[in-house]
Amino acid sequence: MNKKSILFIACSMLVTGLANAQTHSSPDSLHYWKSSGITQIAFNQVALSNWQGGGQNTIAVSGFLHAFANYDSGANQWYNKLEAGLGIVRLGDNNQPFEKSDDGLEISSVYARDLSNDSDISKHWAATLGGDFKTTFAPGYKYGTDANGKTVQEQLLSKFMSPGYILINTGIKYKLKDVFYAIASPVAVRMTILSNDSMARVGSYGVPPGQHLRIQAGESFTFGMKIPIMQNVVFETNLSMFADYKRLEQQAVDWTASLTCKVNSLITANVGTHLIYDQDIAVTRANGSVGPAVQFKEVIALGIQYKLY
Repeated sequence: MNKKSILFIACSMLVTGLANAQTHSSPDSLHYWKSSGITQIAFNQVALSNWQGGGQNTIAVSGFLHAFANYDSGANQWYNKLEAGLGIVRLGDNNQPFEKSDDGLEISSVYARDLSNDSDISKHWAATLGGDFKTTFAPGYKYGTDANGKTVQEQLLSKFMSPGYILINTGIKYKLKDVFYAIASPVAVRMTILSNDSMARVGSYGVPPGQHLRIQAGESFTFGMKIPIMQNVVFETNLSMFADYKRLEQQAVDWTASLTCKVNSLITANVGTHLIYDQDIAVTRANGSVGPAVQFKEVIALGIQYKLY
């Protein structure tokens, strides 16, 4: 079976499954839906003039949007989630460029159907069909300095749909109330897209040089947990893994964790981490060598959060 056949079958399964979920969501059954959305914006500025203690002028702006719409009726469930975040920062005077401090867009959709009519079993186990899309909003660069000490862009590292990731999978899900879930998918297809010509020419992110698309057939695993630690304090973590059938020992890992504290109806504090390891991503390490490496990001934010609906 060639790659085009695998892609056609996977897309057909996803469309069919989601269409089946749609048939259960007529206007008469809107009460089966639960949805929510929150957004947060944070701003930071430091302006120095003749400041003997040293330091740099700083402007930083960041924000995120989290939204979900979930359907639950009898044996059918349909989970949809949107997560988007973008942050920029400028260190120094007005001649210095703004750089990204955070950037990500993820849309996921999973249709689940209970495996048994036995309520004790069906509330935990389900067959699933899902899709996941990831990319970034703005261009990201490797920076250096020119002869005058000004920060300059040296190399384009990413931009919207470069890379873009689409994952389609089917498998078995175990769920424990709203606290824990795990999905094992022995059949999965991952597509890596490079819309940028210059990045495609050199073969970034595992895409063969000169091509804009790479299709991999493999298996995936997803794990999630959301635990209220105390009043207005919630810990959440999500782990996703993918391995090509040809290289099952090489797992691509994407793991996030966050601790959110709600100070009042508007003010929130958030501590988050993001870990990525992918054999297909060449990273310039601290010693100058290039190759696969653990990527890690940590963010602490205090800002105004608003519930959209």
